[in-house]
Amino acid sequence: MKASDKSNDRNVIFKMFFKIARKHAGAIGIYVFVFLMLTFWISGVQQKSETAMFSADQLNVCIEDQDLTPASSALSDYLASRHHIVTLADDPQVTEDNLYYRYVDYVLTIPEGFSQKLQSGSTEDLVSVQTIPGSTSSRFIDEQISQYIKTLQMYLAGGQTPAQAIRSTEDSLAALPSPDVMTFSSAASDIDVSFYYYMRYLPYVLLNTIILGVGIVLTIFRKKDFSDRIRCSAISGRSFERQMILASIVFSVAVWALFLTVGFCIYHSSMLGLKPAIGILNTFLFTIVSLSIAYLSGSLSTGTKTGTSTINMFSNVVSLGMAFLCGIFVNQSLLGPQVLAVAHFLPAYWYIRLNDSLMNLSTGGIDSHEVILCFGIEILFIIANLSIAGAVDQKVRQKL
Repeated sequence: MKASDKSNDRNVIFKMFFKIARKHAGAIGIYVFVFLMLTFWISGVQQKSETAMFSADQLNVCIEDQDLTPASSALSDYLASRHHIVTLADDPQVTEDNLYYRYVDYVLTIPEGFSQKLQSGSTEDLVSVQTIPGSTSSRFIDEQISQYIKTLQMYLAGGQTPAQAIRSTEDSLAALPSPDVMTFSSAASDIDVSFYYYMRYLPYVLLNTIILGVGIVLTIFRKKDFSDRIRCSAISGRSFERQMILASIVFSVAVWALFLTVGFCIYHSSMLGLKPAIGILNTFLFTIVSLSIAYLSGSLSTGTKTGTSTINMFSNVVSLGMAFLCGIFVNQSLLGPQVLAVAHFLPAYWYIRLNDSLMNLSTGGIDSHEVILCFGIEILFIIANLSIAGAVDQKVRQKL
């Protein structure tokens, strides 16, 4: 009987952790439900957008011909026969705005001297291009331009005059099949894209859920009256800390397992292979990052009058801040260099960076250096957060 009592004493803090968490399960459950619904909705919208980017249909192309020669005009006509030509004002800001809002997909500038470089056989700096960052459909136009220029130069090198070479090029390319749509998507690829976006939005959900769950319980345990009662009990400080750490880890891993199970039920066919395995390991590592942030939030809120309200505010600020700065809500390729410079100091940036490199639709191999770099920096964030939390806790204990 005494042995049973001692066993209960050893686990009383662990059990109390989950009793307190259960009392806040409603609020946490609402967050989980809302975040999952938003994640599925946003990832579905993004998946359709991404699938469209992987199709090479007739695109909106703006051509600025500075050379004004038969060769440059022929290239412009060739593209006009395959795409929609859009006219823009000669203003870099206007061009960037139209690219950003997807009114234009491709901006081609044919500089002066284009015709002379063609005849001399030069292949460097023949044209300059502006595209939507990360766009795959623009590569289709790159290939068309490259094909046209190589064919034209081949006829020029064969001794034909520019006019003859242009006609021969047009005849040769007209004989080639020109599909209206070239797509790289498939049934399996569509699932990969959806799974990629599900993984991409997980940090936002993990941060909110773990900070709220662990942070609120830690704040309650560290209230002065609650803390005094524990100190007066037979539970040692070492046992208390051990049980709190174990309970926090179990809670965080359970949250991670919940979201992973949901993902497996929907995208199970996409979770097989080395790349998805590294991506899942990345989510687990970020779960520990979120736990370290939760511990830090609990330490910073200790002694404040607002308590749980501070945790709520902290979770919203941290999750939304990382979501907008690190590439969760907005693709990293669309973020400015100043924003990315700040994002380097946030753990979600490295999670998204690795997730983007792993879960794209390319067939390239895994960059082991990138994996080690991102994992290593996330681990450093865990160590830093726990070190700061430990220093704050020590100062609080000294005051008490």
